[in-house]
Amino acid sequence: RGHYVVCAFNIRQDDDIPGRGTFTPLHEADIETLSFPMQRLQKYNGMLRFRRLLSARRFDVVHAHRFRALRFVCTATLGMKLPALVGDRKNSYPVPRSWARVYGKDAVDRIIVNAEIIRSILLETGRVDARKIELVYNGVDLKSFHPQVDGSFIRQELGIEKTIPVFGLIANFAAKKSHDVFFAA
Repeated sequence: RGHYVVCAFNIRQDDDIPGRGTFTPLHEADIETLSFPMQRLQKYNGMLRFRRLLSARRFDVVHAHRFRALRFVCTATLGMKLPALVGDRKNSYPVPRSWARVYGKDAVDRIIVNAEIIRSILLETGRVDARKIELVYNGVDLKSFHPQVDGSFIRQELGIEKTIPVFGLIANFAAKKSHDVFFAA
């Protein structure tokens, strides 16, 4: 859409494949990718490099995806004024006090959430101004997921009879998501 995009990633020391496959489609789309360590002692060197990058490039918007990146950017840019710093929060776990302080910082211009419950959780901390929170629901192409879509090829491939109900789950299959409850149901 005419924007110049740079993606910066947290690279852990034990990553055998930097970006774990994420870089490939970005490179194919001619999107520049950079990596910065964002944890342990290595993060301080990463913060200095990141700060230099921001000073040299003068981005219009910095979007920090997930809390670790937001904390990294806030610390790395202390004393700098960014045109716009956007963070996000997409899970409904309680927000620790130390995290709430970061989300509530003046340097953070907006926090994107994908559900009203997450907005409420952030507001309950007493540290985040409601005017900073933007609700943007996850996008799903509903034309691809409706009862009129013929799923017979999947049933055939998996050997499932027409009379047996089939449920799909599109998700991150991490244990913390409690998919076992879905499977048990």
